[in-house]
Amino acid sequence: MLTFGLIAYEIAHDSAIEKEKHLLKGIVKVESSYLASHFKRTPSLDNLQTYLSNGVNSDHLSLLLNNNGPLLIPALMDIENHHQTFPLKKILTEKTPDGQVSIDGKLYLWVKLPISGSPYDLIHIFRSSYQISTPFSSLAARLVAVGIFILWVAVWVALIISTAVTRRLKAQNDALEHQALHDSLTDLPNRTLLHNRLEYAIKSAKRDKHQVALIMMDLDRFKEINDTLGHHIGDLLLQQVGIRLTKNLKKTDTISRFGGDEFAILLPKAELSHARLVANRIIKALHAPFQLEDSSIEIDASFGVALYPQHANDCTTLILRADVAMHLAKSTDNEFAIYDQDKDPHSLARLTLTGDLRHATEHNEMVLYYQPKVDIKTGFILGVEALMRWQHPQLGQIKPDEFIPLAEQTGMIKSLTLWSLRAAVKQCALLHQANYPITVSVNLSASILQDLQVPSQVMAILNRHNLPPRYLELEITETTIMKDPQQALDILTRLNHLGVRLSIDDFGTGYTCLSYLKQLPVDEIKIDKSFVVNMLNDENDAMIVRSIVDLAHNMGHKVTAEGVETLAILASLKEQQCDKAQGFYFSPPIPYDELEQLLASSMYGATKNIATMLRPVN
Repeated sequence: MLTFGLIAYEIAHDSAIEKEKHLLKGIVKVESSYLASHFKRTPSLDNLQTYLSNGVNSDHLSLLLNNNGPLLIPALMDIENHHQTFPLKKILTEKTPDGQVSIDGKLYLWVKLPISGSPYDLIHIFRSSYQISTPFSSLAARLVAVGIFILWVAVWVALIISTAVTRRLKAQNDALEHQALHDSLTDLPNRTLLHNRLEYAIKSAKRDKHQVALIMMDLDRFKEINDTLGHHIGDLLLQQVGIRLTKNLKKTDTISRFGGDEFAILLPKAELSHARLVANRIIKALHAPFQLEDSSIEIDASFGVALYPQHANDCTTLILRADVAMHLAKSTDNEFAIYDQDKDPHSLARLTLTGDLRHATEHNEMVLYYQPKVDIKTGFILGVEALMRWQHPQLGQIKPDEFIPLAEQTGMIKSLTLWSLRAAVKQCALLHQANYPITVSVNLSASILQDLQVPSQVMAILNRHNLPPRYLELEITETTIMKDPQQALDILTRLNHLGVRLSIDDFGTGYTCLSYLKQLPVDEIKIDKSFVVNMLNDENDAMIVRSIVDLAHNMGHKVTAEGVETLAILASLKEQQCDKAQGFYFSPPIPYDELEQLLASSMYGATKNIATMLRPVN
């Protein structure tokens, strides 16, 4: 602004000088007219000089110039002294009739006009009262100053515009960054942001020597909600779930929508006990019904947790293992599960085992072991339960508890079940030919009870080996039945119509309601061994056994007790009128060759009895 003020001052200064110059022209014009008339009356140079000499002082000077040549005709005065005062030589060399010059910081104005009727020009020199003393006196300097000022204004305008644009771009970039790192439906952090924060949490935990917990959560029956009420209600539910999760977590925790109905919860500094506490708090929060438009919805969820550094040392592996734990919880009907390497289908050992399992039946590595079922009243072996064993070429014999869950997770359980059905029916038919008309029991998985082709496949296997359907017994657990009760009821009814016997295995450990149990076309109920083993020492177990026996008999079903390991237990079961017993007291699971020897032994078999074994307690 100071520069602009100086320029304005110089413009006013120039205007004043121009006014002086205009006034000087007027004076010179009057003098020239007067001298012309004077010269006309008295054409004498001396008269002109005499007139002009009267006007000479320190501020102005009037001269005559012969316009026929450069010769100066001085007035009657000491022209040399005036040379010191006025810039005569510089002015006389100028070709313009008027102008201004600056000498030693002083400004001089001059005007030249011809004297009419004479050969002379009148030159009037006048020292201005204004001085040229500022940096902006010249036009170039002023142009430079104006340019600087304009540049200064332009820079400020550019800065203002740039600031506004920068703020707008920053807002747009922040919005784009938020969009890239958050879920569009719930506005929760997405898996990218979760991954970044988890990496940072692991680095901090590695430095400070503490634990990191990652919880994976998946809503149960979410697909049913979408299919029944529509995706719009499903979206509203996910948004409300996100809100409830956020309210039950600390600001330092991260809740992320991982995809679909799956959420991830990062606890950057937490042990297993704290992870359990958080999961229980969320479970409680989710139990309250969700009011969505006109619908009231209740949901459950499955939680899986994995910890750094116990279960994984990097971000990606920790996420995978928390997901494995969550699916384990869902598959076992539990709300919460901790990562277990032995149950991880993605661990190196299990991946190797999975590949081997795919070829086990093709390479005759699967065999059946049999455990007898004994009629407590008669002592006869009425049947056997077929149990699969895997003879692994490197690992040796692998029990069902180790590979059946793996087969269920990988979808190979159906092929293994059909293999065991074919092998059991074939060997049962061979026993019949050897005059041992016993029943063979085979366990069915949940996936088998969802396959409508199973009844026809079972009948085809029976026909192939000419085994009457009543000698095949299929065992199903309560949990298996309750996966899809209606579908299970349909398939069990069709199997029953074929003449196949049906048994509920591990009874007492599941959630079968009595009204549903009454509809099932089953022939037998097997009491889970966990109640039988301790029935003599635990009154609660004894009461459960008695109740199951009475319930089954009242419903017209036979009862088999598993886990019979002592004679005392067998005697107690006989007193309670239990029908059959199975356990290590009679025989552990044995291969087919040993089963033939057992049936042919003199102690007990299909035609022998064990009545004498009960005499000591009678």
